[in-house]
Amino acid sequence: MYKKPVQPDDTFWRLEVNINPGKLDDFIAIAHDLFPTIDAEGGTLRYGYYLNEGKSVCHIHEHYRDSDGLIAHATNFGNVFAERFMAACTPTKLILYGSPNVAAKAIMAQYGAIYFTKIEHYSEASVIAAVSANGHDKVFPTGRKSISIPGSEWVFHDTGTRGVDGATKIEFADGYGDMQAGKHGSFFRFTTGFVSPLHTHTHDYYAVVIKGEMQNYEVGQKPITMGPGSYWYQRGKRAHTTACVSDTPGEIFIVQSDKFDAQVPPKEE
Repeated sequence: MYKKPVQPDDTFWRLEVNINPGKLDDFIAIAHDLFPTIDAEGGTLRYGYYLNEGKSVCHIHEHYRDSDGLIAHATNFGNVFAERFMAACTPTKLILYGSPNVAAKAIMAQYGAIYFTKIEHYSEASVIAAVSANGHDKVFPTGRKSISIPGSEWVFHDTGTRGVDGATKIEFADGYGDMQAGKHGSFFRFTTGFVSPLHTHTHDYYAVVIKGEMQNYEVGQKPITMGPGSYWYQRGKRAHTTACVSDTPGEIFIVQSDKFDAQVPPKEE
């Protein structure tokens, strides 16, 4: 079923399952229970269940607007349907297409997902179209037509990172490049009260505070509160804490020469 317009950052998968002996009727019943739930999901674009002639194997195709849509579906499936589903069939292969974010990959890793990424073609027209359509797609600042993007057009996505309280979080929007793949400039937005666990990054990065008040400090350093216009440099492989200490959400823009990652517990040099 095709439901909604496709966005430039869509993600989709193909799951192959073997129907367990004597469980075909149960499998079809579960599918029929799932369909109304999927129809109601705002982030799922389309889906389909396809049985082979012998009705012993099913291919399941599901297509999401973005990683947030995938995460919402996978979370709901895990909470409500997973136990019945796994009793009726045995997954044999899961292929995920597109550019899922860190949080989506973490969820899919438990199912042994194999990843395929699209070969992109960047013409001047396609870059401008991506900016106007989504505001955060892979837009490179050099070698292309000059662009200007209002802050209201950025679309933020959940990184999957949570503060020490387990509730506060970080969201991101790529300004240029792809923070999960290589060189990039990205916006990070922090929930009020966010305090990270002690962690490291593989690569150095440079940050400027845009909104709120932030702190970033290594072990043994005294925290310095930084408001809009403040700057910090974080060396890779050095254990540190990042916190949003304002009464409003914090936002920073970081520039990095390689992909963004984080290690908890920290992995120092």
